[in-house]
Amino acid sequence: MFARISGIKHIAFSIKGIDYWAEINSSSIEMALKEAGERIIGVIEMCIKSRITIFTFNLSEFSDFSAHMNWVSEFIDSLAKSRLVNDNKIKLSVMGKWYDLPSKVIDSVKNGVSATSEYDNFFLNLCLNYDGKEEIINALRVIMRSIQYEKISPDQISKQLVKENIYSSYFIPPDLIVLVHDCLASGFMLWDSADSAIYFSGVEWNDFGKKEFKKALEFYGNK
Repeated sequence: MFARISGIKHIAFSIKGIDYWAEINSSSIEMALKEAGERIIGVIEMCIKSRITIFTFNLSEFSDFSAHMNWVSEFIDSLAKSRLVNDNKIKLSVMGKWYDLPSKVIDSVKNGVSATSEYDNFFLNLCLNYDGKEEIINALRVIMRSIQYEKISPDQISKQLVKENIYSSYFIPPDLIVLVHDCLASGFMLWDSADSAIYFSGVEWNDFGKKEFKKALEFYGNK
């Protein structure tokens, strides 16, 4: 069991390099995606053991995201039905323009969010069809409409107001962001990451296990 690292309440992970991992390991993309899902499950289990209550995974960084919609839908369905989620009362949230995705993904998101809506022990966020810059632009559009309809004045625009209108408005910013593959942030949680510690793991997501998780926590503890 991992010792709790004081101060970590929210940890976020980029999910990159699935296609690359499949290529260098002579694996099919189906097997690579299956492995990626198992890694996510494993990391969730480690977060729970470490008493980290909020964990976010960016599933929008595949080289061809649209080609993996079946896996995304099936993965969300399996999560919502899993003992891991239900026994630990993990609430599922989805961030991004998921409502623009195929209907099967939309249905999976709605069902998963609804099935876990009463849970509040832990919080799992999945980023789908997500772009950090678009997240901020969308928030500004909402704020501008409020100004247009004279609900607020321009002088009332603040950092807190922007935060209240981004996808992650209900959650505190991540204390630690873990990057994999090419170690590029790619706009992941762009607004929320201003004060986050960034850990560059140097491995592919499908090779991210207990050893790398422990290194990430130790990095945060020694920062």
